Amino acid sequence: MRAGAFELRVGASPLAVPRVGWIVPKYKHGSVERNRVKRRLREVVRLEWLPVLPPCDVVIRALPPAYGLDFAAFRRDLRKALVRLPGEFAPRASTSAPPSAPQDRAPAVGAPAREAAEGAPAPPSGAPPPGGPGTTAP
Repeated sequence: MRAGAFELRVGASPLAVPRVGWIVPKYKHGSVERNRVKRRLREVVRLEWLPVLPPCDVVIRALPPAYGLDFAAFRRDLRKALVRLPGEFAPRASTSAPPSAPQDRAPAVGAPAREAAEGAPAPPSGAPPPGGPGTTAP
């Protein structure tokens, strides 16, 4: 499927997450220009595609006109491509709520210990930590 300065291939994914890859041929352009196109692709995919893309594999091929686009036109062409994806790969509604934090994370540096957060009395400030220097095991 062609959309503006890009050609897309879409297929079912064996994973439960979307995967996006890109092909940026030289087309008689140098590495600086090719890397600029790749950076722009990465940014648009990260911000606009991954939050709404269902589990599928997408390969985006940049065509020669992609080298001459400014960022706004680049995004516009990729948005058109996203809207034109086939039915089963069409974008889903995005959720604006951030993912919940895992519960088994270690406390941040300087944060009170888990026992103190759960209601156990915290040691007075300035007191040596339990099991610290000068203590002996029973």
